[in-house]
Amino acid sequence: MYQMLASILVIVVLGAAAIFVVKRVLPKVKSPSSGNLTVRETVYFGQRKSLHIVQVGRKKLLIAATRESVSMLSDVTDAFDPDTPHGEGGGEE
Repeated sequence: MYQMLASILVIVVLGAAAIFVVKRVLPKVKSPSSGNLTVRETVYFGQRKSLHIVQVGRKKLLIAATRESVSMLSDVTDAFDPDTPHGEGGGEE
């Protein structure tokens, strides 16, 4: 009887750990870029809310993502200095 309860408890704990890894760790793993589409920067604002700078060819776009939607906020290509890697710095001069 106790052995069966211990087995069920182990299965529940392993399931909870798997759910934790899928929801918390995997979304933050970045995949290598290929082609003309690259996520240059990402900032997280809590659970499933984030801003992304996405480069498409030579354009850089500010993208907002939530659990329910993904929206392009602005074209921010002109806000970055082309000599500064990954959009660091830049802005008004």
